[in-house]
Amino acid sequence: MNKFLDIGDVLVAIGIFLLFVASYSLNELFDPYTIYAPGVSLLFIPAGVKLLAILVARGPAIFGLFFASVYLSMGLWTQLGYLSFYYFALISILTYSIAVYLVIGYFKISNTLLNLRYRHIVLMALIACLLNGCMHNVVYMWQGVTSHEDLWSKSLAMSLGDFMGCFVVVSIFKIFLKSYSKFFK
Repeated sequence: MNKFLDIGDVLVAIGIFLLFVASYSLNELFDPYTIYAPGVSLLFIPAGVKLLAILVARGPAIFGLFFASVYLSMGLWTQLGYLSFYYFALISILTYSIAVYLVIGYFKISNTLLNLRYRHIVLMALIACLLNGCMHNVVYMWQGVTSHEDLWSKSLAMSLGDFMGCFVVVSIFKIFLKSYSKFFK
């Protein structure tokens, strides 16, 4: 029996929401050293959390991340209208989802992720970060956050920050998995 609303999926979405918000709070500790411009960080740890969450939890993660992005935008973009928060969240989730699903489809990665390799994750991160940096700043420009003159510099800075965040989170996750597997051998 296929239920429309599975309690497990709801709990996963809530957990991803909380994890993303926590990673954002952690990332704020680095803001004095890594902020390039409003909404653009040269190290954005939540990008790695977003990538792994979509890769592992798929649909429920997308919902949790969307609502977390809207929630966080409300505190960051107080001068903008509410519709802007939804635009930013939608672009943020779509770019990462597209990258994950493209790589999964192209390399025929199984639903169990057993044939997933580190190079696949790097490729997902690269595609997601470039898409997100460019598309996010186009929407920023449309919403008056980024000027036309700063579009490419902020897009590249955001892409770099997202990629660095993905690299940090994926590396920590990989170390955790190696330690976990050694512990249970």
